[in-house]
Amino acid sequence: MEAQKELDLLNSSLNWLVLIVSGVLLSYYATERQREALCLSLAGDREGAEAVGNVLPIRRLVSIFILLALTFFFQVSLKGEEQACLGGDPAAIRSAGRNRWAALLVLAAGVLRLFDVFESKKQFSQDEDPFF
Repeated sequence: MEAQKELDLLNSSLNWLVLIVSGVLLSYYATERQREALCLSLAGDREGAEAVGNVLPIRRLVSIFILLALTFFFQVSLKGEEQACLGGDPAAIRSAGRNRWAALLVLAAGVLRLFDVFESKKQFSQDEDPFF
């Protein structure tokens, strides 16, 4: 039964990692679109740059994906620490504690990123360049 729980955890971890990789690919796509818009803007084609579209919705979606995955991995670190404490091995307990802190800090960074992306607004006056 214990091996089945470990297999389930590994399967879930793989699924969350796929979500993270998907988020990275979406972020790449958004950055590519942003670069295209900047090139058009530098060439004087403001209408073309605006037609490329706003990448903010993509960035928001990616931030949500990443935060969900980071929350899962933080929960895994808490369970790992609990199991280490039950095992009684001081080195394993210290390692699990460090992993918990690392997961918490990464999760905190994800939360800050999410707030930053949702606070961003794409509102520019006609004279303002949206890329600077």
